[in-house]
Amino acid sequence: MGRITKENIFKAVHKYKPGMIFGFPTFLLMLVNDPEARKYDFTSLEYASTGGAPITPTIEATIMKLPNMKAVLIVIHLMILINFPVLFNSSFY
Repeated sequence: MGRITKENIFKAVHKYKPGMIFGFPTFLLMLVNDPEARKYDFTSLEYASTGGAPITPTIEATIMKLPNMKAVLIVIHLMILINFPVLFNSSFY
């Protein structure tokens, strides 16, 4: 795929048919509003995960306009513990 561009993302979703997509709100809004996006099939998308910017009810409603969208998951804080073994050491607490 090379560089990450909106066209490359549109093509990848069209080709690989993922059920879920992650992206900033502005990117997800492009899937709905960008005239170029209309050339591609996004019907496989059922869930969108987003964060990093405020999500208003209007933004959420716009993302929900994707054909088969069931839910928009808003990530407020995500912490991955796999690479932090000190957190599992009981003497740490």
